[in-house]
Parts: sequence; C-alpha cells; structure tokens
Amino acid sequence: MQETFERVTERHGKVEVPVKHFYRTTYQTRGGNWSTVFYARFKDWKGQQRMFPLGSNLEMARETLTIYEARNIRREISTWTGKRPNRSPSA
Repeated sequence: MQETFERVTERHGKVEVPVKHFYRTTYQTRGGNWSTVFYARFKDWKGQQRMFPLGSNLEMARETLTIYEARNIRREISTWTGKRPNRSPSA
C-alpha cells in the first residue's frame, strides 16, 4: 500500500499557501479505493508535539482544527491528558 502525509494548502490567487497545523494522509485500501484522513499537528502550550485525527470530511476537519487551536490558546489541560482536572473535595 502507498501512503502519503502532506500539508493541506489553500489557493490565494495563483499561489498555493500551506495551512498552519493542517495535514492530510492519503492511502489506498485493500479494495483499491483511496481514503483521506485529516490531522492537526502542532506544539502545545506545554511544548509537547501533538497530533490529533480530524476526520475525513474537509469542512468538519477545518472546524475541528479551529477548536483544537482555541483550546491550546486557553491552555485546557483535560483535553490533552484525557483526564478531568482535580477538583477540591466538597466540604
């Protein structure tokens, strides 16, 4: 199977400009069909390299990328670790 991993680009006039943090992988399945999956790839506010699958629909992937970028700016830890933040016990 052949697989590619590349940046997503947008056309601005006659120039192709890469979209920041937005990647796609294209691969051929056993049945001969081609599939595309989009990914967000960036360094989070802690300095760790992160990569999140965004799905196979281009428009939904763009929206989800925007959400991940906003969560990174707000420094939401629970999104990165998969754990809920510690809460103080109720008295």
